[in-house]
Amino acid sequence: SFTLITGQQDNQGNEFFLTFIENIPPPQLLVFVTTAETSAVSFTIETSESFNASTARAGEVTTFVFDLSFQLVSETERDKWIYLKAEGDKKIIVYGASERQASTDTFLGLPVQNDLGNNLTYVAVMEDNLPSTQAEIGIVAVANNTVLSITPTQDVIVGTTSVSAHSTAQITLNRQDTLLLRSPLDLTGTRVESNNQISFFSGHECTFIPEGVSACDFIVEQLPPVQSWGTRFATAPLLTRLSFDVFRIVAGDMPTDVYIQCTPSNGGNGYNMTVSLESYAFHVMTIPSTDFCWIEGTERILVVQFSVGSNVDSVPSDPFMAMVPPVDQYSNSYTLATVPSVVQNYTHYVNIYIPVAFAQFDQIFLDGVPLSQFTAEPINRLEETQVYSVRTSISEGVHTLSHTNPVAQIGVIVYGFGQANSYGYPGGIQARIIEETNSIGLTVTEMESHSAQVVWHQPLLVAGEKVVGYNVSLKESTSTDDIVFVYGYMTQNTSITLDSLDPYQEYSICVGVLTDGATEIPTISASFMTLGVVPVYTINASFMAFEGDMFRINLRLAGTPAPVDFTWLFNGVEIPPSSEITLGIDFIEFSSLSRSNAGNYSV
Repeated sequence: SFTLITGQQDNQGNEFFLTFIENIPPPQLLVFVTTAETSAVSFTIETSESFNASTARAGEVTTFVFDLSFQLVSETERDKWIYLKAEGDKKIIVYGASERQASTDTFLGLPVQNDLGNNLTYVAVMEDNLPSTQAEIGIVAVANNTVLSITPTQDVIVGTTSVSAHSTAQITLNRQDTLLLRSPLDLTGTRVESNNQISFFSGHECTFIPEGVSACDFIVEQLPPVQSWGTRFATAPLLTRLSFDVFRIVAGDMPTDVYIQCTPSNGGNGYNMTVSLESYAFHVMTIPSTDFCWIEGTERILVVQFSVGSNVDSVPSDPFMAMVPPVDQYSNSYTLATVPSVVQNYTHYVNIYIPVAFAQFDQIFLDGVPLSQFTAEPINRLEETQVYSVRTSISEGVHTLSHTNPVAQIGVIVYGFGQANSYGYPGGIQARIIEETNSIGLTVTEMESHSAQVVWHQPLLVAGEKVVGYNVSLKESTSTDDIVFVYGYMTQNTSITLDSLDPYQEYSICVGVLTDGATEIPTISASFMTLGVVPVYTINASFMAFEGDMFRINLRLAGTPAPVDFTWLFNGVEIPPSSEITLGIDFIEFSSLSRSNAGNYSV
């Protein structure tokens, strides 16, 4: 199937429900709040024990510290929630951190969304290589009468009821109720089906990554529902690491084939593989710290990147867990916050991902510095670059990342390393529902007056059949004719340059997908308008006339669209309206010339 993104939500939001699953004691629990709004935003932060009002400002972080008692550590605790609400319809950005010496991780807060609908599925992921500690799932209900159907992969307790692995139990929660699921064994693939949106946290109290490599570390992430997972992912190695990163790929509610292609940055041979996964199954792989990878599923998947223990490569670091944002869920701009160096000192980094259609590096700015000043590494699928990655260190504090093209989308992961410690989280995602539909993500780029570049995403399979080509056609949107250009059958290319177009004209581009089973997907269309041509006057001459004559100069004007306003200048000064001089968009007329009219005229 293909994917179509609906809705406009991202991780900026008006309401947030958080909880902190257990870290090995004694951590401090931190909530960071900032905003991308141009003016200050008032908000409240509430727990079962307190209520506080505060203000968020762009470029600053407001930090709240909670003690150990706010951790969710028991299956029967229902009051370990933290609720944030911005004033009116304003938006804030929220991050959480559970921090202690040698065991820290962070998560990106995902807001309450009104367009997620009902009947959502959440699936857990974590690494679990230390049975003396617990794999954990933390849930906060955001609405009353939230009914959860829980199918764990290991024996757990749901409330007060023991539930065997792979059986299903139900429990009803009301707004702000919390629920903890935990096990000494891996809970990856545990699914929670809900009739309402919930805040869903997944992680581990302290785990080795990989197995047997110290030191253990706390890991956590807030995860979106399966319905907003993606199919296409780009990954880059973590800076400073000299060994490998661990990845988990989790299948959603449909069986999927996952294509993985990795290319070393050191010029070595690349490699690719395909993995088949049943619903809610997962695949674990280690990827060398030199390799940039493209990961693509035929159905929705979740990809998580893990930093490994510092003893793997003797680099100051330790495990963390960061959700890799799907390419389909990238955003246009980000406000990013680092973990403050209070418990210990950190060095901070970002991995930035830029789809090839939006790789105008001089238009992408990190704290005002264009990405054209950084090294970009290609991430390929087959022989074509899909995404570029830029990796760099950043200072402690608040940072901004944005593309000046408002329709462009880029991705980012933020992380940091300390002595036997680390943290990581996605800098932001478009937490929108991705529906299954016959769409291939047509994007029109590099628009000119007579040409345009059209790119689209090539799926691997359609209804189990290999994609072998496309039928591409073009029509004028205002034309009664069906087609004005037929580009015909194309094979592997996923882009085309449209030439000989009329300026300032609206067109519709249509792409049909062909498979080796002779299946043709119904045509997918996208509309665009070519650029206009800057108006040009083609006359440039000197004239001689006699005093007292009526005199008119006519200019030839070429350009699309025609100007709707104009200004005539005399010797560089605007000519005011008068009865002696008539001004037009392509002419100037004098009723009776005088010596004072001699000079230079421009329009």
